[in-house]
Amino acid sequence: MDRRVAVVGDKLERGGEILPYDGSPCTWMGHQMALIGGQAFCAACQHIGVIAMAGGQHRLPLMGIQSALDLDIVLCACKTPPRIIAELSGDSWIDDDESEAVSMAPVIGEALAALRAASPAPVAVSSGNSPDEPAAGLVAGFFVGEETGTPAAAPAPIVTLAWEIQNNQFGDKLPVIPTESRVEHGKILYRLKIKATVHSSSQNGQIAGRTIEVKSNRGDDQVRVSGPTASDGSAIVTLETRKPGALQLSTSTPGITAAPLSINLQEAWYESGFHITHYIIADERDAPANDPMLQAPGVTGLHRRSFLYGAGRQGVPMQGTGITLNNRYVRYNGGGGGWHHNAAGNPDILNHPAGAHLSDTDGVHGRFADLVANRSIAVDPTVIPGHSRVYITSHDGSRIVGERSADDTGGLVHGAHIDHFSGAGRAADDAWNAAGRDIHNAKVRFLGY
Repeated sequence: MDRRVAVVGDKLERGGEILPYDGSPCTWMGHQMALIGGQAFCAACQHIGVIAMAGGQHRLPLMGIQSALDLDIVLCACKTPPRIIAELSGDSWIDDDESEAVSMAPVIGEALAALRAASPAPVAVSSGNSPDEPAAGLVAGFFVGEETGTPAAAPAPIVTLAWEIQNNQFGDKLPVIPTESRVEHGKILYRLKIKATVHSSSQNGQIAGRTIEVKSNRGDDQVRVSGPTASDGSAIVTLETRKPGALQLSTSTPGITAAPLSINLQEAWYESGFHITHYIIADERDAPANDPMLQAPGVTGLHRRSFLYGAGRQGVPMQGTGITLNNRYVRYNGGGGGWHHNAAGNPDILNHPAGAHLSDTDGVHGRFADLVANRSIAVDPTVIPGHSRVYITSHDGSRIVGERSADDTGGLVHGAHIDHFSGAGRAADDAWNAAGRDIHNAKVRFLGY
């Protein structure tokens, strides 16, 4: 059967690729030729395996080793070895002389027994002809002689490193934003923990006490390793960075082979819980209908007195901005001599209304953007960057506030506190209260800028 020549960089059917090798290069169509006995990384099991023959025996002999072809297999930690999908060599074909493919079950069975004894995961090999018939050729470092069918000596042990991003406190693999961190230059701090496990094919499992070096391909990222590998062969790698986007972690540790770990940083959980309150603007419709209608300097038209100078939900001085009966906006700019308090001790109207500074405005303006009801929030910009987006839920997930934009700040908004803009007047206030009022220890997920 005609089969395409496999080269370094060709993919496996379940993800992963053939890895490059040292020594005298064998090139084919501008690529390093893949060899039987070479290495390939399997994305499905996150292990590095050995390339073995499957199908016909005829190959190109190179450096005393044979070339790999399309549909050859990789002996990794998968139960069923993945096949190679050869594409990079283009229209380069070899006739594998399928008619000469023979069952080498006795010899390969011995090879598989040795492989299983040295591997923590079961390995099953099939030629594609029968579930019980192993593929002819190399199996985990064993070569089948073309004439005698006897195995050659096994190669040196393969030491590999597997990556596993750890679950966070919220049960997924997103990075977290540490409680103690603060925004710098408009950027949050991402923290992600990855378990790196070192495994040897000849030591029946993991390697303890091994020091590993891990680095990022981006210069500004900080990478720390917890120390030498533990008894299970693992160490915890901590990545910290303020730069979103794609990156790769790799190891430069001598004697250890590992495919790079690709990471794309965008969303992240805030480690600490948040207190979610809400605020509104005044609505002139909430002021008593029998209020005197007054003309305020700087404001177009006549308006109800408690809207212009009053406290409570209907008062512009109390809420900062208000919407009029004809859907225009009025802004409070200070003055008025503070609050007069009624018999119950509550503020009701400014002491000196004539001294209040009011003005027409064209909308509800926040520090970073114009406010939109049930979309905008006020934040502490040292915790949540202005213009960024977050997703808010109660801690148990029973109440979903949803996606919101950091459009504003507030004099009383500090630390893990979000003030939710709910809209205008009594209707907005009642809707927030009906939904469950303020939220304590809410979960907040950063969505991006």
